[in-house]
Amino acid sequence: MWHHQRQHPPSLSSACYAAGGRGRASCVARVLFLNFVSLLVADRGRCCG
Repeated sequence: MWHHQRQHPPSLSSACYAAGGRGRASCVARVLFLNFVSLLVADRGRCCG
């Protein structure tokens, strides 16, 4: 059974936490960047069809 105290995005909690130090920082940056890009694409789709 999995026991979570807090709900985290799976990509950040598992993938990024496994990488330590500099690797974790770049992983978090990449995830945030991908989230940002997907938001932009969704926004453009909503605006311009």
